[in-house]
Amino acid sequence: MDRAFAYAHEHRDQYLEELREWLRIPSVSALPEHDADCERAAQWLGDRLQRMEMRVEVIPSARHHPLVYAERLGVPDAPTVLIYGHYDVQPPDPLELWDSPPFEPTVRGDRLYARGASDDKGQVFAVMVALEALLATGGLPVNVKVLVEGEEESSGAEISAYVPRHRRKLAADCALVMDSGFFDRGIPAITVGLRGILYEEVTWQGPETDLHSGLYGGAAPNPFHEAVRLLGDLWDRRGRVRIPGFYRRVRLPEEEERHRWQALRVEEAALANRIGARGLVGEAGFSVLERLWARPTFEIHGLGGGFTGPGAKTVLPARCTAKVSMRLVPDQDPEQIHRAFERYILRKTHPAYRVEIRKLYAGRPWAISPHEPAVQAAARAWREAYGAEVQFIRQGGSVPVVELLARTLKLPVVVTGFGLPDDNLHAPNEKVELPLLWRGVEAVIRFFHHVREALRASQAEPLKPL
Repeated sequence: MDRAFAYAHEHRDQYLEELREWLRIPSVSALPEHDADCERAAQWLGDRLQRMEMRVEVIPSARHHPLVYAERLGVPDAPTVLIYGHYDVQPPDPLELWDSPPFEPTVRGDRLYARGASDDKGQVFAVMVALEALLATGGLPVNVKVLVEGEEESSGAEISAYVPRHRRKLAADCALVMDSGFFDRGIPAITVGLRGILYEEVTWQGPETDLHSGLYGGAAPNPFHEAVRLLGDLWDRRGRVRIPGFYRRVRLPEEEERHRWQALRVEEAALANRIGARGLVGEAGFSVLERLWARPTFEIHGLGGGFTGPGAKTVLPARCTAKVSMRLVPDQDPEQIHRAFERYILRKTHPAYRVEIRKLYAGRPWAISPHEPAVQAAARAWREAYGAEVQFIRQGGSVPVVELLARTLKLPVVVTGFGLPDDNLHAPNEKVELPLLWRGVEAVIRFFHHVREALRASQAEPLKPL
């Protein structure tokens, strides 16, 4: 490992320039005008992997967001690690809030600012550097497969179809997903749970067209009234969601895991201050981290229709559309929750209204035991590289590909990285801290060695229960 560390350190300047070159490509998958840029970003990565003498495929996509697959096999009696990441990035708006152009990577002090610097090009690139350093100094301790997508920030449709069709090609002993990070500055972490998501659109229709409220108000159905009534009635006074059966399959975290969360000492007042709010809300009887990581939620994202311009217009709107989502936890099933939500809305809506409910997308929740050998190997690698004890955490957000890999390929997935909570993901002035990135290269090198040992040992030792 020492020779690989030295090689990576010696070539840092070169690597930084290469990363900046990749970051200059505005691979925004959500905007069709950047389709060609997504293809360029995929080809850039494919060419970079090919220079490392890996077998590479840049797999075309009808959506112009190619998948990049690469492999380096042939290490006898060694496990295979599947590495996942994504090269697409979020739109950079609002541009006026950036201190430097989002696609002109800029180093200020120890920080590299650019869209994608942390999410996820910087983290994917660190894995590439680790692989190259090992290949240049004696070879890989494990067999490696790489799968990098270009739709994580938009639909994920391409990889969702690709993985089930290529189970044998993608077969591995574990997966490494570098799309996460530290719990807080100085606290490296391994993510062992992710909430799922169910995103719905509900439209209530009253009259055929907008009406004059003076002529028809009080008799004509107003779909905003119905939306506000129904949505406002979805929570009880303790903050629990009233959809029948919503909590039926909720799996509570084990006592050991909850005890670890208490040690992280997240105070409600501190979190409220961080987000600029007067206080926190949510389900009564649960701590902040339990509400963020292990309890399901229902959120309203927007209401559309009617009149919202300057001045006054006494319109009685014909329709109201609500965008809502539910974050789900193990063992909730998105399809079952969708049907329950649909029944609830249809049953509660007044017969004067027509209602349409559309499921826009869904992702299942995921969790893994911290005692899983591959997870323990990552914890050891991150502890050695960053010189601090590693915390096992969950995330309130959703990364559907993690559950997809775990369920479809039947393998343990290690979710980690070196991002910080203040890296401004999806926001102006996204950055990555270069000392953490270089330590991340070291951590990945260590992981490849430690996971080889851990998976070999696990064949002779039963898995410790959580």
